[in-house]
Amino acid sequence: MSPAADPLQADLAVWGPQGQQAGGPRATEAGARAWVNALVQERSGSRGVGGLDHAPVLGGLLDGPADDAGAAVFAFCRRAEDLALYARSPEQALERLAWWRGALHRGFAGDAHHPLFVALAPVIEARALEQADFDDLIDALEQDQRVSRYADLAQLLDHCAHRARPVGRMALRLHGACDAQRVAEMDATCTGLQLTSFWQHVRRDALDRGRVYLPADVAARHGLDLEVMVGQMKLEAAAPGNIE
Repeated sequence: MSPAADPLQADLAVWGPQGQQAGGPRATEAGARAWVNALVQERSGSRGVGGLDHAPVLGGLLDGPADDAGAAVFAFCRRAEDLALYARSPEQALERLAWWRGALHRGFAGDAHHPLFVALAPVIEARALEQADFDDLIDALEQDQRVSRYADLAQLLDHCAHRARPVGRMALRLHGACDAQRVAEMDATCTGLQLTSFWQHVRRDALDRGRVYLPADVAARHGLDLEVMVGQMKLEAAAPGNIE
């Protein structure tokens, strides 16, 4: 189990759907700030390890004039990823993400309970954040539980549009720079970062997560059978003396 999973389990025991505070009083503003600061301190040192793959953009949320507001958005993204990454099964991941989406919607409706959404509430109003960006990220994490192969580049790019682009748009809104040109440039940048990360971690994703983020049609044009590739990776990983 990853070290990040232990604080997650402890947090769910308190604030999760069956946690001690479920249905109880909302988090206080001081408690919400402390919750966000603890998660940022815990997770900001591992931006590129086992977490969100658009680390340069996500890490940028913690810098500059949007520092405090960015911390709350960073915490949302990290916790959403953790809920999926450290689930025991795809079914549990989907249940957790559905709960997180419900908490998100209540937060945007002015009924925040969980400390993250109490901390995020003033940021939503002050920075004109859009719920759709947060929903898109959850959509992508849910898709990861249902889809493990991509037939073509268009399908993979659509996944990137939900997984990476929302984080860039959140960053632009936090910095008050969300005009059409910057959005287009940020979308392209985040898509490129996401694809680069996918293609740097082909072996990890195939062996540890059962996913292949290579478009099958492009692979076939170059004579690569993705299932043969994955099979070979598994044989190599199981070979005596392998220290992975």
